[in-house]
Amino acid sequence: MNGILHKKERLVHPSVFFLFGACGIIAGVFSRSYLIGDLFFFSSILVIMVLIVLFALWRIPLSRVIVLFIICTIFGAVQMDHALQRTDHTVFAGQHFERETIIVKEPVIKERYQNIIVEIDDDQRALVRVDRYENIAYGDRIALSCILETPQNRDNGFDYRMYLAKSSINYQCADTTINFIAHEESLYGRVIALRQTMETNVNSVIVAPQAALANGLLFGGDDRLSEELQNAFSLTGMTHIVAVSGYNVTIIAQYLIIVGIALGLWRRQALWLSLAGIFLFVAMIGFPSSGVRAAIMGMLLLFALRSGRMGEAQNAIVIAGASMLLFNPLLLRYDIGFQLSFLATLGIILLFPLFDHFFVKRVRALGITEILFLTLCAQIFVVPIIIYNFHIISFISLLVNVLILPIIPITMLFVFIAAVVGSIFVPLAMVAGWFAHTLLSYEVAIISFFAQQEWSYRQIEALSIFSVILYYILLIAILIYLRKRYVTALP
Repeated sequence: MNGILHKKERLVHPSVFFLFGACGIIAGVFSRSYLIGDLFFFSSILVIMVLIVLFALWRIPLSRVIVLFIICTIFGAVQMDHALQRTDHTVFAGQHFERETIIVKEPVIKERYQNIIVEIDDDQRALVRVDRYENIAYGDRIALSCILETPQNRDNGFDYRMYLAKSSINYQCADTTINFIAHEESLYGRVIALRQTMETNVNSVIVAPQAALANGLLFGGDDRLSEELQNAFSLTGMTHIVAVSGYNVTIIAQYLIIVGIALGLWRRQALWLSLAGIFLFVAMIGFPSSGVRAAIMGMLLLFALRSGRMGEAQNAIVIAGASMLLFNPLLLRYDIGFQLSFLATLGIILLFPLFDHFFVKRVRALGITEILFLTLCAQIFVVPIIIYNFHIISFISLLVNVLILPIIPITMLFVFIAAVVGSIFVPLAMVAGWFAHTLLSYEVAIISFFAQQEWSYRQIEALSIFSVILYYILLIAILIYLRKRYVTALP
């Protein structure tokens, strides 16, 4: 009998335990974020479920997976609850802060001002708004005098306080005065300076608004774009090309692998070169959570696409997402970029093998078919999140993606050449800048044209969180059915 049980136990592969544990953490953080208010009642119900499974079904190997899932769900909910409690711990609110501090993030320059982040305590930071032309930088030690206030939410329903809290920013400064004391040199500061030099090189050979798009493609972020162009990108579903996303990282990694092989490196050595390049890229943009997430997701996606091991990649994506939430549970609800990046990558991993087998491999059209279905896979998984958060749906997103995505890699290549050689060999930078400007002009024209068409998008009424959950339940059920039916046809 023991031998039979031992054989049955082996039916559950260790990877299944890791996957369900990670899913449990995500489920727990999600439940505490959106569904439950009373953590004690929620945890009590789950503990009762654990006891029932332990006493009634323990001899069934799958029951241990269920127990692990429930325990991790409780743990995830507790982690989220602790994170929410920390955001309410604003003991310095209303106090006058006057002492030396350090700028811990690169200043974000807006049209009329710039935002800096300074340390207030060991694990708390403050957002300080200063004059746009104040000459300050990351690593500067300043004398700061201000009144610390709790960030207030705006009237449009956006939870600005929690948006800042996810980055450990619990205060804003009022009645601010600052005085520069000294600049503290660091390796990280030099990396940021390198990126700023590269941006300057791009701006010297490419004019606006194409220059803003060029730097957004290379370094991520749409804050360089005008408000009108930002809206156009949003209405056409193209914001992802200027986001710090796994897509950008995947392109950069592929280029570095190609360069490494061209220089005579073995494929494994070229892969290490790409990893080093990705680390440098994330460092240059300031190690934002979105950048770290994009690096992880992009490299996992690159591994999956190049090796064809989608099954392993889906576990890795889920475990990576759960690990990020363990460190910062607030990301799940208050960082929409996390939601979109995680789900888009997961959608490609889970759905693309089906589309690839039945459509892409049978219809080759210079890579257009692959781009179309990669985009479709991502869109299927993120559309309810876009509707839930932005109340808008784009009808021409797929079309615009097909018209633009094929030339994004070559655009990034020309922009990268201009950024690197701009300080060394100006004629080559100008040639690369001309080619990049031509491609960028095409991209801006296409996006602007379709954004102006009233039929290209539609405003949607608010979607309930239960509708979103139902959508994903049905989607996963359909996916499981298709995989079971066509499992022998898939790689």
